Amino acid sequence: LSRSRLVFFSALIFFCMNFLELFIFVKVPWYGYLALAVLFAASVFSFVRTFASRSSVQPPEMGSRIQILGIPIDVCTPATVLEKISGFIREPDGFFHIVTADSLAIFRANRDKGFGRILHRASMILPDGAGLVWAADFLGTPIPGRTPGIALVSDLCERAAKEGWSVYFLGSKPGVMQEAVDMLLRRFPTLNVAGIHHGYFHEGSEIEEQVLEDLRQKKPDIAFIALGVPKQELFIQRLRPIISKTVAIGVGGSFDVISGNLPRAPVLMQKFALEW
Repeated sequence: LSRSRLVFFSALIFFCMNFLELFIFVKVPWYGYLALAVLFAASVFSFVRTFASRSSVQPPEMGSRIQILGIPIDVCTPATVLEKISGFIREPDGFFHIVTADSLAIFRANRDKGFGRILHRASMILPDGAGLVWAADFLGTPIPGRTPGIALVSDLCERAAKEGWSVYFLGSKPGVMQEAVDMLLRRFPTLNVAGIHHGYFHEGSEIEEQVLEDLRQKKPDIAFIALGVPKQELFIQRLRPIISKTVAIGVGGSFDVISGNLPRAPVLMQKFALEW
């Protein structure tokens, strides 16, 4: 749908819904409801007819990038992301920053040029939030769907257990990360855990320096950084010059969910892009 039609139909439908509430409040006679029902039915019929006859849009090629608010977003699926990260790990050298972006991260990058530069340096920017999928479709560059950070952590840990990759876990409250890692180890007993540390420390603090040094020494194949936006991206930026070989992935609050401390939205809501 064109933007003008989308706005027009949305306005008509919500206009009807608001008038229904008003009619109930002021006790309008029956013929008022009949007129409103006719307007609503005509709006829905016109919307469905327009949507059914919309011109097909050629989606971008897999592996390419689209632009949302000036920030590049990778066109990918969870399967292609796994293969791309596997390729990064097989590289003899290189620092690879993976961003799992939601609408807030992209909006912040558009407003905060320093944060935007960090995202532009990233090896991949994955569409984690449903808002980005909707925006991509709205802009005429539809993408296959979300690549949720929570699912990515699980999929990568499964692959890491099979391949023998080392994984470092950083973030969440003290104790929560340990619970999440214990949960993952029950699912993947051969997972090689290089290190675990909570994320409750300040930028430039002694604890942060200790964590950076620990990462430098252990050189994990994958480092999950769960500090939230923008703290995790800023931390990864500080990690970049001190470690020559790793895949650093910002995964927000994923471990709060994996540990069981925070419930995830029901599967039905996930499928209908209602998990934000």
